[in-house]
Amino acid sequence: MEIRINQAEQGQLTHSLEIKGIPVKTGETPDGIICSIGAVLDVKLSPEDLDEVERKRPRGEDPRPPAMVVRFVRQTVRDEVIRLRKVKRDFTTRHLGWDSDQWIYIGEEITPVNRHLYWLARQVKAAGRLRYVWFARGIRCRREDGQPVVIINTAEDLEAFH
Repeated sequence: MEIRINQAEQGQLTHSLEIKGIPVKTGETPDGIICSIGAVLDVKLSPEDLDEVERKRPRGEDPRPPAMVVRFVRQTVRDEVIRLRKVKRDFTTRHLGWDSDQWIYIGEEITPVNRHLYWLARQVKAAGRLRYVWFARGIRCRREDGQPVVIINTAEDLEAFH
């Protein structure tokens, strides 16, 4: 039941992206920042393509800027942003015309349960028991090249790699 609830919650995030690394500026317009990111990535974005843009709350004493969560009207636009971000490997705030040179991460928004599972899977990878771990509408991993892809739904699924 918990797996189905988590999958349903993740399914509700199919139109959303999480963007990390954008410094907070006074007077910023979140829609404008997202449209600027789209322009740099060669995605024609307008405010009509954006359903909602919000900045998460800062986490305690964390010096990193809080992430932005973007919900798009159409999933195809979101997928195009992700695809073109992968093409542009060295994406920083300098590309947006800012003085700073901070890396910008763009990825799928992840439920808290999946975020924890993804962290656990990366720990298993760091220990050398997995070769690949990635998130594509769920946590996926592969032990070696040519091996089948395993979908991780619970921490117990990772025990097969210990």
